[in-house]
Amino acid sequence: MNSDSRILSFISVLGFTLCLGVVFLLFVLGIGVSNITAENRNLKSLPELPRSFLQLQNYTKEYAAYFDDHVPYRNQVTAFYNKSLMKIFNTSGSDKVLLGKQGWFYFKGNDGKAFNEYSGKDLLTAQQTQLLEKYLVDVNKSLKAQGRQFVVSVAPKKEAIYPEYLPERYYSGALTKMDQIISILKSNNIAFTDLRPILQAEKKEQQLYYKTDTHWNQHGGYIQYSSIMKDLGLSEQPLDYFKIKNLLEPVSGELVSKMLGRHDITETWEGLGFGTAALVDPDPQIDNGFYTENTEALYNQKVLIFGDSFSRILTPLMAESFKITQFEWSYDINQELINDYDPNIVVLEFAEGKITALIDSIAKNSETLPSVVTSLQESNNIKWQFDEFNDSDDSLRVNGWAYINKQSSDDSQVAIVLSSDTTNYLIPAVPIKRADVTTHFSGLNYDDSGFAINLKKINLQKGAYRVGVYINKNGNAAMKYTDQVVTVN
Repeated sequence: MNSDSRILSFISVLGFTLCLGVVFLLFVLGIGVSNITAENRNLKSLPELPRSFLQLQNYTKEYAAYFDDHVPYRNQVTAFYNKSLMKIFNTSGSDKVLLGKQGWFYFKGNDGKAFNEYSGKDLLTAQQTQLLEKYLVDVNKSLKAQGRQFVVSVAPKKEAIYPEYLPERYYSGALTKMDQIISILKSNNIAFTDLRPILQAEKKEQQLYYKTDTHWNQHGGYIQYSSIMKDLGLSEQPLDYFKIKNLLEPVSGELVSKMLGRHDITETWEGLGFGTAALVDPDPQIDNGFYTENTEALYNQKVLIFGDSFSRILTPLMAESFKITQFEWSYDINQELINDYDPNIVVLEFAEGKITALIDSIAKNSETLPSVVTSLQESNNIKWQFDEFNDSDDSLRVNGWAYINKQSSDDSQVAIVLSSDTTNYLIPAVPIKRADVTTHFSGLNYDDSGFAINLKKINLQKGAYRVGVYINKNGNAAMKYTDQVVTVN
């Protein structure tokens, strides 16, 4: 290496070192550091100092993640980066956001796999279908026996209504999860309306979804409200009654503001004011509750809505028709709340993209029954984690993930083992999709590694039980005991 090359290398290293030094100095001084991220997630928090050498390695990783999330001017750099990619390469710059045509943006999912549902590559399994169908049938039967009306309403994905703005490589499957849901509801005569053909017809007259957001606007929400009222056999308020107006200032939807940091991309946003309904909950956008009273309502009835973010558009519309309207953020029905509020009508609303979340919520609350088995031999070749281990006096709730080392979780059945000196129980777990496990380990497919059990201890003999994780994969069994102990009194 000649002298000129050595000087150039020295200047490059020195410049890079100075840049890192300036960045770290700004970080220490708190200049340009933001506790708010442009992405739709929580920032890493400052880890606790290690108390042993073994904790030091994990601490360095956690601190590096904390530093990455709080680099000075991170949001500004991210926004500039995404803007450059969009202009030069016509891509969003985020694996969660798809850039469509004519300024339309679509959500690809936190794992980047949401379009597998749209293309029909990700369908409900037979076990998921059976679990969901039994749940909906049981809820419908139970509410009817209580003298209440029950309606299900699913908000379609934006790509199902506006596929024309997708890149050409994206296409709809012949069968989707929405189609499976419709089949379940129709075959069991549960009140429900497929909103897709109505929205597709109405979009010719009026834009129904926001370009920069995952949600529909007030006109889209009105179609859902109107359909629910028809399902109930009631008359809806006419569209003109609500006096939907455009907000004075344009808005950046969550796909561009939260996920891309692009507050410069805006569009016209719709607002809705209350007519005769009085909002009792002062700020429904912050917490999960939403409660209104309407002394001049068309119907002297109480409606309880279990739903997600789409319900925040639906609920104000419903409030103009019913004496009391209550919204609770939940993916499934909470019978305790029904007992407390005593509604005449119960609505279950969820977005098409949350069908799996609904099933997972049902799975975690589904009671599982134990079976007595002979002692099981420990193989120790299982990797596992309990995300919840709730051992109360009368029940045991466990959910998490598990897979056999160096093997995918395809065709795996997970169970929990309870073993005492006298009795061994095997509790089959309800499967839960865990794409996040696959993403985290970046290796084999662990999407089917998730599981949940909800066990009543009344079904167990008294005693102290070691807790183990058992996996059966195509007839090959693996088992490992954990350090958890369950006591049945």
